[in-house]
Amino acid sequence: MYKVLVLPFKQMPSAEDFLTQEEKRYCQTLKIEKRRQDYLAGRYALKKLLSDNFVKADYKSIEILKHEDGRPLLFINGVKSNLNVSISHSNAYACACAGRGCLVGVDIERVEERSEAWRNFSFAKEEITETSPEFLTALWAKKEAVLKLLGLGLSVDMHSIRFDNDRMYLEGKLKEKQNSLGAAVISTDLSYTNGFAVAVAYSKVV
Repeated sequence: MYKVLVLPFKQMPSAEDFLTQEEKRYCQTLKIEKRRQDYLAGRYALKKLLSDNFVKADYKSIEILKHEDGRPLLFINGVKSNLNVSISHSNAYACACAGRGCLVGVDIERVEERSEAWRNFSFAKEEITETSPEFLTALWAKKEAVLKLLGLGLSVDMHSIRFDNDRMYLEGKLKEKQNSLGAAVISTDLSYTNGFAVAVAYSKVV
């Protein structure tokens, strides 16, 4: 249904090897070096994932633009693709996800201690059944992955998405977006690699 690739930034080749002209133009508008590196690594990871698993195309024939709601918009040889894709990055690691026949969202987060203020912002009290960095980072990553699937950012109330063990509850704007996309059931998977939590949200469209 979907595939995921996690890559350290150091494996990224020169931008000349994989960016299209339009992607180069956008990258040049990014004035902060970290944002440029995140942009480049995310594009490279996704193009490698697609080229290795989904499409017969070289990297420069794969173009990743932005949907109006912020989700990546994919073109193969100039034609809009029906593949759904998502990109994330954290601490010099990039993560890409692609799915056929399903919406996807991915998030990668380094497992580390977070502040109490962050906990209060991120979670309802009943969600915090553990306080370990692994548990809380994974819970946050799952929320971010769902928001990316829905095309919504962190401007939403993070308490309007709640997890009770493996059950997820959406409220307000999130529920409305879920219904508008036809994503009746959203599932999440979780894995760990090199001290990072990687969460994938996916949903067949009905």
